[in-house]
Amino acid sequence: MLDATVRSMIWVNSALSTNKWKILDIPDTNDIVAIELKGDYGRLQIFSIYNVGEHSHSLAMLKRHMQDNQNNQQGQQRIHVLWGGDFNCHHPLWDRDKDTHLFMKKAIEEAEELINLVVDQEMYIPLPKGIPTLKHMVTK
Repeated sequence: MLDATVRSMIWVNSALSTNKWKILDIPDTNDIVAIELKGDYGRLQIFSIYNVGEHSHSLAMLKRHMQDNQNNQQGQQRIHVLWGGDFNCHHPLWDRDKDTHLFMKKAIEEAEELINLVVDQEMYIPLPKGIPTLKHMVTK
């Protein structure tokens, strides 16, 4: 069942012609929003993803979308893809080494879903390991 809470969005500048972009349909989730931009560079798909910490439904939806749309992309120009958002995953590949309290067995297993999806889609993480993406109000 679709959760009515919207946790992801993308804002597009009104100066960008609607002929240059479109919304991508990601059914059955309010936690993933995607658009496709068209230009001299080809096509760029931008995904804003919120992965709820208690489950990985968003990752399953993303995986399904990517698999379903691979066939639509064959024979066309290369499509560039960017994923951003809050994946709510902790793993030694990207968190600081000293944050061992985050690397519980369940957290690692859940992060492995994301890692496998990144590998399957031949993507990489451009943010260097250990760079904080959140400044906690209490612990800083």
